[in-house]
Amino acid sequence: MTIGGSRVSMWLKLAAPWVNEVAAYSGGVNQQIQVQRAGQIMEGQFNSVDGAFTWQIKPSATATKVDWQLVGTPIGGVSNFQSGTA
Repeated sequence: MTIGGSRVSMWLKLAAPWVNEVAAYSGGVNQQIQVQRAGQIMEGQFNSVDGAFTWQIKPSATATKVDWQLVGTPIGGVSNFQSGTA
């Protein structure tokens, strides 16, 4: 998801040990990386000059999948909400 010159990317992998990763970029530079092991909830937030991003990744009711959501809110703008199961 991108807001202005800032972007947050999610990777959801089924390979252990680090299966979930979120990276936040601003001005083309990596500003933050968060990783989480399988079976745990991962929540985070990144604030940039362009707006704010929040995310949550948690185990799904289906044992081999995760539920995810990502919200981007530009400064003075309307939030963009995306979610799914992977």
